Amino acid sequence: MATDLQFRIAKIRNCITRKEDFQAVCDVRQLIIDNPNLGAQWQTVAELCHSLGDMDAGLTAVRRFVEDNPEDPERQGMLSEFLVATGRIQEALDLMTPFAEKFSEHAPVHYGIGVMLSRLGRFEEAEKHFSRVLDLLPSFTLAWEQLAQVHEFTSGDPWIARYQQVEGLQHLIPVADKPAFFYGLGKLYDDLEQYDKAFASFQKGATIKNKAAPFNRDSFTAHIDRLENLYTAELFSQETTEGDPSARPIFIVGIPRSGTTLVERIIAAHSEVSSGGEMPLFRLASLPLDAPKNNEALSLTDYKLEDDATWSSMGRDYLARLTERFGSEGRVTDKSLVNYLYIHAIMRALPNAKIIYCRRDPVDTAWSNFRTLFGTANLMSYDLDDIVLYQNNYHRLMKHWQTLRPEAILEVQYEDLVSEPEQNIRRLLDYCDLDFEEGCLTSHTNKTAVNTASFKQVREPIYKTAVGGAKNYEGYLGPWLQKLRESN
Repeated sequence: MATDLQFRIAKIRNCITRKEDFQAVCDVRQLIIDNPNLGAQWQTVAELCHSLGDMDAGLTAVRRFVEDNPEDPERQGMLSEFLVATGRIQEALDLMTPFAEKFSEHAPVHYGIGVMLSRLGRFEEAEKHFSRVLDLLPSFTLAWEQLAQVHEFTSGDPWIARYQQVEGLQHLIPVADKPAFFYGLGKLYDDLEQYDKAFASFQKGATIKNKAAPFNRDSFTAHIDRLENLYTAELFSQETTEGDPSARPIFIVGIPRSGTTLVERIIAAHSEVSSGGEMPLFRLASLPLDAPKNNEALSLTDYKLEDDATWSSMGRDYLARLTERFGSEGRVTDKSLVNYLYIHAIMRALPNAKIIYCRRDPVDTAWSNFRTLFGTANLMSYDLDDIVLYQNNYHRLMKHWQTLRPEAILEVQYEDLVSEPEQNIRRLLDYCDLDFEEGCLTSHTNKTAVNTASFKQVREPIYKTAVGGAKNYEGYLGPWLQKLRESN
């Protein structure tokens, strides 16, 4: 048994190394089915799932790992990570809250709870936990950044002195930890309308992030070129195989910070809809079309289905993943950041699915990206030249998808939505074949979790003040303004 298990784990790892993700996902899920008692090895299985992005399978594995020793805080912490990744933030919070009392001097516990509370809209409670982190460990820069997101700074605020004290000691902060502090400091100075200092702080953080993990412009542009050249209108018209007829999913795409979270929250406020957030489920379902990857780190550049795979089976796999996470009833929104690369496959595998394309003023979008710390995602956001190139290519690809089935994609302009909310919300719901509900006009009252960079903004009533949000910084954006205005 042990030898067989080690062989199967080694095989999965080998598949991951060779970028044969489809086979690896199939094998790791079969391993979970075949082995109800793996003891400590459940941790290994969960880690394999994490590396593949199959967090739902990983959640099954880590739950079994915790069952062996439910009092182990490290196991509970791992479980909370998978719960958050699969949208179960309240469950993760309930799990971790007792640990804040039991390990009151443990800064990461307070930090994790603060993040969960903030995603649930409980900002005052979240601030208390971030404050506790910084009392215990002033060098915990992620807490500085997260505190800034939930706190509004005003003149005379005692937090200002604390931030400036750390700013004066920035030479002692490890380089890798500096971006989070600078983004938090930028938010502080922005609140105080000290725009020179705010821009300088955001730029310092972005420069470090960009140097550590630069965005590959040439590779990205070439990838968009290949998708556009491969998935042509001629190919689309020649395909005769049918996908799954379900209309359950509602896909929401758009450049980050273009209003996708607002649109999702509006639709998910409907009684028949659940909020899926940014989940990689279609990428997982499309792996049969993407294998072998032939050293491609991105998606769908080879038009080769695995044996026995069809558009219909791909659609069914995606729907099964929705059911695994949300149950079998109701519609579900999906705003994964990478879905714009998969529009052709979505239209083939799920021809009745709704696709909403969010757009926003390109300067406001670019500035909102530049001032946001995304972690490991959105590497283009840390350099304005990268953002210009990304926006141009994103809109180029979306325009291409629209030529395949113009009626399948609804465009929503952020500025129109916030200026005339009811009219545009009715249009959204009508497109999604949903009856109008008054609750969609007050989506900010929805208590469910928001695990995106807009987690605070969407807790407020729909507002217009973000329109022209870059105006205070246009003096610093001079070299890019014309390029940005042309990028939409």
